[in-house]
Amino acid sequence: MGTTPPFDGIYSQTYQGQYDDNLPSAKKGKIRKHVEWLNTGEGKAYKAKRALAWIERIILDLTVVCLPSVKSAVAYRDRFRARELGKAYVENVLKEGKKPPEYTQIYLTSDTAAMNHTTYYAINDGVIWHKPIKEGSDWQPLPFTAGTQPIKIRVDGANLCVEDDKGEIYYRKILREGKREPESGTTYVFRDKSERNNFKKNWFTLPVVSEVIKPFTSARLKRDPSKTIDWAIAHRGQFNHYIEDAVGQKHCVDVGVTTLYMLDANGRDIRLYDPWKPEWVEVSVPTPETSHSQYEAMKMEVAASTVMTIGYNTATDQAGKTTKSLQINTLLIDIDGLGWNPGLHFDYKQDPNNKDVRVLGEVKWQTHALPDQPGDRFSKQITILQTGEGNQARELRVAGMRNSETGFFYKSLGSQEWQFKPVKGLQIDPSDLLAREEELNNKPDYRAPDYRAKDYTVDNVTLKDFTKDKVSSFIEFGNHKIMVYRKVNIIKKAIGKTGEKYDLVIPDTMSRDDVAALKKTLGVTKERGIKLDDFLRKAGVTVEEENEAENSENSRLKIEIDELKMQIKNLREYPPYKQAVLNIALEPFSGTSASKDERKLAAKMQSLEKTLREKEKELQ
Repeated sequence: MGTTPPFDGIYSQTYQGQYDDNLPSAKKGKIRKHVEWLNTGEGKAYKAKRALAWIERIILDLTVVCLPSVKSAVAYRDRFRARELGKAYVENVLKEGKKPPEYTQIYLTSDTAAMNHTTYYAINDGVIWHKPIKEGSDWQPLPFTAGTQPIKIRVDGANLCVEDDKGEIYYRKILREGKREPESGTTYVFRDKSERNNFKKNWFTLPVVSEVIKPFTSARLKRDPSKTIDWAIAHRGQFNHYIEDAVGQKHCVDVGVTTLYMLDANGRDIRLYDPWKPEWVEVSVPTPETSHSQYEAMKMEVAASTVMTIGYNTATDQAGKTTKSLQINTLLIDIDGLGWNPGLHFDYKQDPNNKDVRVLGEVKWQTHALPDQPGDRFSKQITILQTGEGNQARELRVAGMRNSETGFFYKSLGSQEWQFKPVKGLQIDPSDLLAREEELNNKPDYRAPDYRAKDYTVDNVTLKDFTKDKVSSFIEFGNHKIMVYRKVNIIKKAIGKTGEKYDLVIPDTMSRDDVAALKKTLGVTKERGIKLDDFLRKAGVTVEEENEAENSENSRLKIEIDELKMQIKNLREYPPYKQAVLNIALEPFSGTSASKDERKLAAKMQSLEKTLREKEKELQ
């Protein structure tokens, strides 16, 4: 990534956090002091303490009603051991002379570099490093004692996640956050916990329930590269402070909202994982799609529950002409914001007597038009950062080129104008550069679109742009537009039931007769918790038309083939590759050998071409 000069853009200007080492933390009571005593010492005395510790653990395990204080002591003992193990890990890293990153700042998220509003994080020399954003700070090792190699890191708010070389995702907290009164001069304070070894043993951590079902759950989330393009972690905490509902009411964050997002291999579905939701409960939302357009994301990043994607939108006009364009889309979405948290109160209308009721509305992706200056090129390396309080406090970044300069384009979420920041030394992989619109639409082998969303009509009722996973759709009935909102019951899905139904949001302007006629056509008797199966059957939907597994697999292969072709094209146009091909061809005559980097480029091309042939054969 290279050493880069300070950047005084939007993000750094909104950084107003204040480090507070006096934020409340658990005090050492008698039981905690006892546990710490059990884990110290040497020789025979230490062995005796260890025997006593095991006796206490057995008593706890045999206790039907676990005493909270004893259980807390055991948990503290585990944390104490982790802390000692973390210290030993850091000492060993420094002793072995592991090298920290050479760069001092991070501008863009990558597999090995990430940041939140307080700290930079990076993977280098097989070690995770952290460094405060403030000037004059140094890189320090972050304890990772799993015994595996970290290959990808993601950070947002108080959350950090690491994927190892076995595909397991480790999750932990890196900040303790707090709020202060405005009179103190700063409203947000934090305490950095990066130096701790506090990775959680299990992803599912819902109090009490997680203890009961722990034997039936996986310890951690695991990523399958064949089914997932990308993943990222988000945290809505005290820094973001509140979320605004459909009518603008502010609902402050209490314990914080953590969500891990996985972009499906088809580029068209995003799965949501919440630590208070068992991992087997599948919840997903589609990327933007209508009956005449579809969007396939190539890359995804998230911040404070706001998903940012970059990819290609395919659309067919009324004349039957199909075009393809590069788009960036964003969406604020998590279990709480969708109204799927059974512990919160939601409705579709504002209650003037109860401001705690969260008002639900249309869930709609926001498209951000990219600059169209000649010479602008964009890559799939994107970044989104939370910059303050509320829904709009985000900054978007896209690595790219303006004429011959490399850098990144950036803007705030609500802004229309992108700015370009040149970054000296920023390296962009040519295979990451995305095609321009004219290149996309002049491809001779352009594939036919596979639009999943459809319009379904029965009598004078039309369900527009509908797919079963879409959160909000609309029914057109006469002069009325009725929202259909998908509701997911997490508890029912956890015990194996369907758990998914729809709510009709009837506008006040509809007469009773119109409401009755609508319900009759839909084949329902109520407005909340309905199914649309009867209506869809009347509209002609059959099982054969909904062969989702086959469609999803073919779509995934087509996406991968298109991306491989684009990578090959970009690499062929890359000047260092052209020079490498020439030097390798002239080796028998010139008496000189091609460099190691040139041979790597040639090998990369061979690998891409081989993979392309395999994918094309698989599609056939």
